[in-house]
Amino acid sequence: MTSVPVVRTVTLSPGYDDHFIVTGVEWGGVGTVVDYHSVPAGKGVNLARTASWLGASAWAYALVGEPDAADFGARLDAEGIPHALVAVPEHTRHNLTLTIAGTGQTAAHTVGRRLRRVTPEHVAALRERLVADVRPGDVVTLNGALPDVLPTDTWAGFVRALDGRGVRILLDLHDEPLLAALGAGRAYAAKPNEEEVLVLPGVTADVDPRRRAVAALRVLAGYGVVMPLVTLGAHGVAHLRDGRAVVSSVPVGGPVIKVVGAGDAFLAGVAAAVAAGRDDDAVALGLAAATAHVRGLGREGLDAFVREVMPRVMTTTLG
Repeated sequence: MTSVPVVRTVTLSPGYDDHFIVTGVEWGGVGTVVDYHSVPAGKGVNLARTASWLGASAWAYALVGEPDAADFGARLDAEGIPHALVAVPEHTRHNLTLTIAGTGQTAAHTVGRRLRRVTPEHVAALRERLVADVRPGDVVTLNGALPDVLPTDTWAGFVRALDGRGVRILLDLHDEPLLAALGAGRAYAAKPNEEEVLVLPGVTADVDPRRRAVAALRVLAGYGVVMPLVTLGAHGVAHLRDGRAVVSSVPVGGPVIKVVGAGDAFLAGVAAAVAAGRDDDAVALGLAAATAHVRGLGREGLDAFVREVMPRVMTTTLG
């Protein structure tokens, strides 16, 4: 019996996302907390959550603070997200989001300090578990910033370890770690944003953003990336279609509730589509998932929203 491809996400900078819903935010003022919830997070953890909501089989692999490991894992269990965690001798950071009651709009988002006592041995243990678990056809996403104490080629080590195992690697990295990962082996997809592309050789800030995106797509393709992507915020995503640079976007209005994490939701849609063998739908599913996130939708209503939005994605020539 053929196994279903699994989306396996990797996070080296985990956290708890603490959400406070408040009546208002006024500097020096006093307000009321209406509601509060906290979820295990980190870019890959967020991606696994959304990918599972989209119907994919998804695992989360992450470092985590040792005092919090049991709680972090139990919360993922409660969400139905399979996981493999490697504990580091310190606490997991907490990130704070303040949301205005009634409107649902984000008033502030602050992040805690990344892990500081993590060692290459912790990373090696997580990498070895991932390599032991993967099967041909799986989709592996490498997500987010490295702890400052780790070398810039840490993500590249994951790429090299996965070489020859028949998996599709999706990169959500930036700066030198992105370059190192691109040079370590063939990635299936990479999604820097319009600022992060400036680290790529030959991509400069002194050109029109559209030309910059085209140049970045060509550079990524030159590294062997099958599905090069450049996210453009509210303007959509630049990608290649039949060798031509195009931009796809969602012409759907509506409230902007939650911008932070939209990129994770986009890549979750891409990963879910690739795992399902629907590469041609990857960008559209990613955009629909990101739009749902910005609207403040969670698991409830996501499937219906995505099915409504995907056919409305517009694609135009970029250059």
